[in-house]
Amino acid sequence: MIQLLAYIALPMMAAACGGNNNATPASAATEALASSTVSDSDDNLTVFSHINREDVIKYQVTNPDMDIEGLDGFYARAACSLTWPKTVMGRESQRLQQALIDKIIGEPNKYKSLDAALDHEMDAANYIPFEKSDVKDIKRIKRIPDEAGMNQAYYDVQLTPMKMDKNLYVFQFSKDSYMGGAHGLFWTEYVTYDVVQDKVVKLTDLVTDTVKLRQVVTQTLCEMENVANKAELVENSGYFIDEATAPLARNYYVDQFTLHMVYSPYEIASYARGEVDVEIDFYRLDQAGIASAYLNQLVERYTR
Repeated sequence: MIQLLAYIALPMMAAACGGNNNATPASAATEALASSTVSDSDDNLTVFSHINREDVIKYQVTNPDMDIEGLDGFYARAACSLTWPKTVMGRESQRLQQALIDKIIGEPNKYKSLDAALDHEMDAANYIPFEKSDVKDIKRIKRIPDEAGMNQAYYDVQLTPMKMDKNLYVFQFSKDSYMGGAHGLFWTEYVTYDVVQDKVVKLTDLVTDTVKLRQVVTQTLCEMENVANKAELVENSGYFIDEATAPLARNYYVDQFTLHMVYSPYEIASYARGEVDVEIDFYRLDQAGIASAYLNQLVERYTR
């Protein structure tokens, strides 16, 4: 078994960080990966670089009806922490890199490079929770002062390799934002990558019928909440599912023999319930008759 190689800095990351080549310490999760074994072959393993980037601004609001609680301005911050793969099993994967860039931005194929994606996403001026006509005197500063209180907006994103083995890599994006109001929002997004086939795994790669998958999701939710049917799920458990079955999650990932369908706050339930992770064992997909040929091949690879 070959151990994960040491971290190196990618040239495109140095450019995205304003040319600073001083890498920050890796996160605890990434350090744990470094000591793990992920392959029994002689291929080169993935090499990661860890970067931090932050943009902070201070600005004034011209609308006299705005209450700034005695402060002389409002603040916005955008920050990212990314652990980025340079190669996968000794090769570069443009498919994986593009999928990760798309997750950062939230739009497919808008940017082709990490530099351009971060230049757009990490501009704190994008996260001002007022009409632009009410904003003036934007100045970049080093940090938001402690006394800023509620007079701030922020957007933080982290990309972490969540799972790695000889078949699949799963990357998790944790996104945290506050744009005013009673509370912020936190949600996670995922990319599942097939190491062997060099492909980003889509939901339609795993199942042959997404309508029946919706029914499986609803059934699994009922079991999770210990209710008999969808009506009780809505009436007694605080879910709001307007359609015949639960909608398909935009975010999902594969953990060996389980499909995780992950719903953000407010997507199918109240904010207080937080994220809802519906864990669907592969055998349920097989029972429903919607397990794809690719899913069966994946099971065979894990059980050899």
